[in-house]
Amino acid sequence: QLGLQRDAGSGRRLGWMRRSRAGWTWRDGLDAAVGEESERYRVTIVRPDGGARSVETTAPTLSIEAGDAGAAVTVVQQGTLAISPPAHLTFSDLGA
Repeated sequence: QLGLQRDAGSGRRLGWMRRSRAGWTWRDGLDAAVGEESERYRVTIVRPDGGARSVETTAPTLSIEAGDAGAAVTVVQQGTLAISPPAHLTFSDLGA
């Protein structure tokens, strides 16, 4: 599940739901353990003009640049043994 929201400034922030690979037990009532040695994600952004970039992050969020309007975004969790199935989002407007 991907979403795009305004951040504290005038930009946009892409965010997604963390998924556990250790099962679905909600032990502390706050957050599920990722079940990996580390939490890592690869975000690929492909703009309509064909320009693309990939960014690695350790948090389930990423700031989006204004020049990425109309981009297609793919997010995968990079696990110890394999990557997750991709999540996709296309957004058309990063304006005010």
